[in-house]
Amino acid sequence: MQTSVPSRLNLYVASLVLAIVVAVVSPLLASERVNFPSALRQAGSVVQLSGYLYRPDGPGPFPAIVMLHGCSGLMTRSGQMSSNARFWAEHLRDHGYVALLVDSFTARGIDEVCTGRHNLSGGRDRADDARGSVHFVRQRVD
Repeated sequence: MQTSVPSRLNLYVASLVLAIVVAVVSPLLASERVNFPSALRQAGSVVQLSGYLYRPDGPGPFPAIVMLHGCSGLMTRSGQMSSNARFWAEHLRDHGYVALLVDSFTARGIDEVCTGRHNLSGGRDRADDARGSVHFVRQRVD
């Protein structure tokens, strides 16, 4: 049975749309968006952080790695997760680790600290974020 050109074109367009949807949606489904508090230091307040948890398939428990982003943040200007951070989280997950990508900036209303436009202390704020992240991961059973 021979199909007409418009039918083949419709099939081609539908296949292309499906491929794009899978490429865009599958990385989002591969991780779980989570929220947890930073650790409390003596001076200051707790910040409600967000992150993305990548967990291997299977019953666990699994070893875990907390991943903190650099001065340009976890998210790109277009609101997408950094492809480099996602690559490493997926790589670690695929090798049997739970990987927690921590977003230290969004809850603080910061987009980057590379230029010095925003003030965020690596010794206090980021350390509090790391301690809060480790505490969050330790509480999970997976």
